[in-house]
Amino acid sequence: MNKKGFTLVEVVISVGLLSVVSLVSVSIVTNLLRSTTKSQVNMDIEQTSSFVLLKMENDISKAYSASIEDSGGTLKLLQGASMSPTEVVYKIVGSGSDRPNYITVQYSADAVVNLTDNTWDTNNSRPGASAVSVDTNVSKFSLVEDSNGKPLAVNVTIKFVKPNTADTKNVAAESTLETTVVLKEGY
Repeated sequence: MNKKGFTLVEVVISVGLLSVVSLVSVSIVTNLLRSTTKSQVNMDIEQTSSFVLLKMENDISKAYSASIEDSGGTLKLLQGASMSPTEVVYKIVGSGSDRPNYITVQYSADAVVNLTDNTWDTNNSRPGASAVSVDTNVSKFSLVEDSNGKPLAVNVTIKFVKPNTADTKNVAAESTLETTVVLKEGY
């Protein structure tokens, strides 16, 4: 060994080992970030779908009457006393563009409230980071009726989709939820 420094062979071996360690480290960090992003996307869908379905189940179970419009895209419920009912309207709204589709609810004459996040990032021309879309081709409402045509229950099918955003490039996630909720006077 040369007393003044390292030999060429020692430097080449050191650089080679450093390169291997660096590549492994970059790979680990990349996989960790991808896993974190996927977990966030799944959590966004889980939170949104749980919130929307619990709200719908609560409103449907309090309703004494239900009707469907717009080929299953609108659910109208009547709650409260039959002399002065409260109308609750759920709509699956298609945006007709790259923007996220969404679900709204309206209680009688109150303002329409979005139940799903359909924010749009104008800087990147993409859905916002927390946006969760609804697949309007799959999502729908339908009624379960008795032999006289009286509604007994409401079938709800909603497919939630996490659109690609600036933060979630190439991470796809979706969840289809189906439930049947009995109306107040349906049992």
